[in-house]
Amino acid sequence: IILPLLGMIMFFHEDGAPGSAYPKNEPVLVERKFGRGRTTTEVVNRPISKVEHVVNSIYMATLSFFQGSYEQSVVSVGGKIHLLAIASFIMLILAVYTANLAAILTQDANKTSIDSIEMAAKQGMNFCAERKIAQIAMESYGIDPR
Repeated sequence: IILPLLGMIMFFHEDGAPGSAYPKNEPVLVERKFGRGRTTTEVVNRPISKVEHVVNSIYMATLSFFQGSYEQSVVSVGGKIHLLAIASFIMLILAVYTANLAAILTQDANKTSIDSIEMAAKQGMNFCAERKIAQIAMESYGIDPR
């Protein structure tokens, strides 16, 4: 929920600013056909809906999170401040991930320490031995063969 919100806030900062990634119109080449195979082409400014910009800004915010950088031109002061917030958020998530991964990889596994055969027998561990040695161990330490 944070990434779409950051994307929409960036759109509202940059909407309609000169040179921003969210212009109000975009030039489109239009080809018109007349009778007998005659065609003309002209450049027409097509208005861009707010929905297109919001979808694009959500996409860019999500993409910037996974890339680790925001690669879109920002021209307004509010957009630049917001870009610092996005970069700080990305840095915080990467730092938390790195710290948690380091903690997981460096922790000691919970192993039971066994100092003697008596302790292993009390914990119910299995033994593998020849019949004669197994018989002597079972009699010496009171181990039930089952």
